[in-house]
Amino acid sequence: MKKDTKKYLKIAVIASVIITSLIFISISLVYKFYPADSVIRIIKNRTEALLNRKVEISSLHYSLKGIVMHDVTIYDKSSGNDEPVLFKADEAVITFSIFSLIKKDFSIHTLYFKGLDINCIYGKDGKSNLQNLAAEIKENTAKTGGEKNIKLSKIILNDCRFRLIDPPHFIKPLEGEYRINSTVSVKENRFFKVTDAKITLPSRRGIVYPELNIDTTDAFIAKGKAKLENASLQWVYKFAQRDPHLPFDIVNGQVNDIEITSEHIKGKAKVSSSLKNTKSILFADGSCTVTVDDRMVYIKEAKGKVNTSSSNVDILNIAARKGEITKFSFTNAALQLSDLKLFLPPLPSGISGFVRGYLSFESGVYNGKIEGSNIAYKGKNDILSGINTTIDINHNQIKKENIQASLFGSNSKISIATTDTRFKNFYMAINCDRINLNNIQFGDGTSEKKIDIPVTIAGKINVNDLSYDNFFFKNTNVDFSAAKKNIRILNISTSSLSGVITGSGNIDISGTDPYVQTSLKFNNIKINDIKFKNEKLNNRFFGFADGTASLNMILKENIIDTIKGNAVITVTKGKMVNTGIQDGLIIFLSELRYKLKDLEFNKIYGNLDIAGKNFRINSFIFNSEDLRLSVNGNLNSDLIARDMNMKLEFNNHFIKDVPRPAVAVFNQYSSGKWYIIPFLLNGNITESKNMKMLKKNQ
Repeated sequence: MKKDTKKYLKIAVIASVIITSLIFISISLVYKFYPADSVIRIIKNRTEALLNRKVEISSLHYSLKGIVMHDVTIYDKSSGNDEPVLFKADEAVITFSIFSLIKKDFSIHTLYFKGLDINCIYGKDGKSNLQNLAAEIKENTAKTGGEKNIKLSKIILNDCRFRLIDPPHFIKPLEGEYRINSTVSVKENRFFKVTDAKITLPSRRGIVYPELNIDTTDAFIAKGKAKLENASLQWVYKFAQRDPHLPFDIVNGQVNDIEITSEHIKGKAKVSSSLKNTKSILFADGSCTVTVDDRMVYIKEAKGKVNTSSSNVDILNIAARKGEITKFSFTNAALQLSDLKLFLPPLPSGISGFVRGYLSFESGVYNGKIEGSNIAYKGKNDILSGINTTIDINHNQIKKENIQASLFGSNSKISIATTDTRFKNFYMAINCDRINLNNIQFGDGTSEKKIDIPVTIAGKINVNDLSYDNFFFKNTNVDFSAAKKNIRILNISTSSLSGVITGSGNIDISGTDPYVQTSLKFNNIKINDIKFKNEKLNNRFFGFADGTASLNMILKENIIDTIKGNAVITVTKGKMVNTGIQDGLIIFLSELRYKLKDLEFNKIYGNLDIAGKNFRINSFIFNSEDLRLSVNGNLNSDLIARDMNMKLEFNNHFIKDVPRPAVAVFNQYSSGKWYIIPFLLNGNITESKNMKMLKKNQ
């Protein structure tokens, strides 16, 4: 046994010496028969002839690993390119069979490139320089009857930089520099195996680690798997003609069973994805197929989970070009509405609650069953809460009546139904016991969140008791229509102060705060029922008012400051008690005081402009048979007048019981059959000291 071992060992040593000697002899022969300069010239000439492009090789030397070339450059044929270099490698190594080299029949084992730059540049015709190069090689090969096959076993890329420059519009999102490290094993020049691969995507879009088996025998087909590391999806959405508004952002995970052909790309993914502008993470597991020609995305048999919400995605078809979902089927859904908003941005931020059930969509038709629990919507106020209901959707039709809810803290019932077969038009009816608008906080104008209603909603709102400030309204009814960024108030009617108020309006919700325009009409308003904040005004005005008002306002904090508009008022059977005019008369007109303390008018007419808490009285005219009073000027909500003019007019019949000496004093104010006395008010109008009697024509 020992003799046999020694024998085999001796044979191995002798064989090693012989092989080593052969290697050195072979290398010596290579140096003798193929000096470096000759090899550079041969490689350069043959490559230029094949590619019809200029080639430069800085230097070349032989080593045990093969032919080592430095600074290898292949120039682009088109001199008009800003980047004239087609290929450039810091180092290129060819490992080959020495015996095949001696026989002048290259059998290349390995091509190794370090620092290889490839510039793929597209021209105005939409074709790249690489496409043009491939077409030329194919044409030349056909003319010469084909080149002898080169046997290649492996390609190794180390720090390769592939630049895609100025691509056409349909692949524009792919533009940029890709850094590639990979080993490609070659068999029979038609089977390729990609291993140890790392592709760093442009602009920090992430890293892909593919492992692929490629077969080009008949048609190109690649199969394998890939690992994704911090891969961004934002650039993928740019392939669509319009933004699909999908929330998926940075993806990590594994894609198995990959299959890539000229017609499709498909695989089974188990990944996690961050969601834009949130800290939430989506975990997904399912199959995906992307078709090349029509750019359709087909997701099936998938499961998704985010936070405490989950759902099965049986089918999800996305038309990538249009950025539209054409078909879906979600089953076993158990979702928090706060999580659902991550995928449906139109949902308002303050919505909460839990829904479960299923929902499908195909050819414009929805079907499903959704069970909601504790649905609520809260902004600065508890707007809506306490909704627990189940809604069936059958071929775009829904109808649900008397859903119990709390609206601004008041017991309410909501009914909803579709009014068409396209799931685009809805009718909603809301009946509420009472709403106190004083308890509602409006926005402060700093919110950037805007509302866009995706469907058309028509409906009616009825509030039995509505209150704002010191005003109370009974049986308020509103007919409305809402769509996109606009709510139309078709008709509003309510009862207040023993009268009726009707009107219409519009609410623009395109800005940060709703902008309201109204046109109102009021009839038979009992003025003495108005409760003024200033107690001095209470129980001083009597009569029944009719009129119109056009008011605009912004629904935000301090809403009164935003009101602008005009009001026209007519009062019948009017009466003013303790007018204060009597205290503004000079001593010579003291006989009139008792007659001016309380005044009655057949009709009072007023026209005023409103700007927040400031009023411009264009005219206020008090008419009776023997007495007229007109007012114009500026007044604010604190009843502070600024340069307010007032004229008191009366005739002889009004002063028939005034002593003659006093009547003589009136003569200086006479104008025909009337006496006209001017006054000027500056300051609080409830204080007679701020009323100054003027001279005639002053």
